[in-house]
Amino acid sequence: MNKRRFFLLDGIRGAAALAILVRHTPHFWHLSLFHSYLSVDLFFLVSGFVIGHSYDDKLLTGKLTFCDFLLIRWIRLYPIYLLSAIFGSLILTVERTTQINAPFSMLQAISSIALTFALLPSKLPGNDSLFPVVIAYWSLFFEILVNILYACIRLISRSQFRDVVIYALGIVSCLGLLLASTLHGSLDLGFQWSLSSFVIGFLRAAFGILTGLTIYLNRSRLNFKLARLVAVLSALLAVSIICAPKLGFFDIWIDLVSVTVVFPVCILVVVNAGSFKCEPLLAALGAASYPIYVFHLPVAQCLEHYFRSQVTALAPASGIVLALAMIGSSLWLEKVYEIPVRSWLTKKLRRSDVSQPEPS
Repeated sequence: MNKRRFFLLDGIRGAAALAILVRHTPHFWHLSLFHSYLSVDLFFLVSGFVIGHSYDDKLLTGKLTFCDFLLIRWIRLYPIYLLSAIFGSLILTVERTTQINAPFSMLQAISSIALTFALLPSKLPGNDSLFPVVIAYWSLFFEILVNILYACIRLISRSQFRDVVIYALGIVSCLGLLLASTLHGSLDLGFQWSLSSFVIGFLRAAFGILTGLTIYLNRSRLNFKLARLVAVLSALLAVSIICAPKLGFFDIWIDLVSVTVVFPVCILVVVNAGSFKCEPLLAALGAASYPIYVFHLPVAQCLEHYFRSQVTALAPASGIVLALAMIGSSLWLEKVYEIPVRSWLTKKLRRSDVSQPEPS
C-alpha cells in the first residue's frame, strides 16, 4: 500500500493550482472563476489522505517520532517555499523603496520578511493579509498547525480509541465550519487579519486534512471496485465546482455542500480508481502544483508591472502562456532544485524515509 501512487489525486491538485492561478491573475484571462478559492479545500483533503497513506502507520508504531514527522514535512515544504519567499521579499523591498508615500516603513518590511521566512504571519500597515509578502502562504501556515495537531494525536492516543479522536475532531471542525461560514456568508476566508478569518482558515484546514485522514483510515471498509470512467467523472465534478461562476444566493450552499460532502466523496471515489494511460501527465500536474501555488503571484506581479498593457490586450492568450510557462518552469525547478535539495537535506539529516513523494 505504501508504494501506491494516486495519479488522479495528482491531476486534481494540478487543476486546483491552475484554478488559483487564474483567480489571482484576472488581467491575463478576462474571466473569473468565482469558486476557485475552494481549490484550497481540495488541497487540504488530498494532503490529509496522502499524509495518512505515507506516515500514519509509522507514527502509530513509533518508527517516526514527533520531531521526525515535522522534519519530513519541513523538508517537503520549505525548499520551494524559500525560493518563493526570496522572490516575494525582493518585490516587497522594491515596492517600498520606489513608493514615496508607502504605508509601511522599511523596518516594518524587514520585520514582515523575517517572519515570512519563518513561515509565520506578519502585519503591514495598509495590508490586511496574514502574509503580505505572498498572500497564498496562509494555507501552508494552517496546514502546518493541523499537521502538528495530527502528530500529537497519533503519538499521544495509542489506545483502541486513537482513530475516534480523529473522527471527533473532524466532526467538531465540520460543525464549526458550517456555523462560521454561514454567519460570514462564504468560505473565502483564512488569509486576513481578523478573528473570523483566522478561525475559518484553521477550520478549513482542520476539516479538510482530518477528513482526508478519515478516508485513509477507513480505506479497507470503503474500498470498492468501480469503472475508471466514474473516477474520472468524479474528478471532473470537483474541478467543475472550483471553476463555477458566481450564483448569488446559492454560493454559500455550493461552498458548504461541496466542501463537506461532494469533495470528500469525489476523493473517496478517486482513490479507488485503477491505472490510466495518461498517468505521466497527471503526475506532472501534481508535481507542478506546489511550485505553481507559491510562485504564481510574484511572477504575475512582475509581469503586470512591466507588461500590463500587453498582458491585458492579449488576454486570454497571455493567461494560457503564463499557465504553460508556470507548469514548465515548475517541473524544471523540481528537477534541478527541489529534488536535489531535498535529497541533500535528507542525507545531511540522516533520514532515509524523508524522500517519499507526497503532496504538500
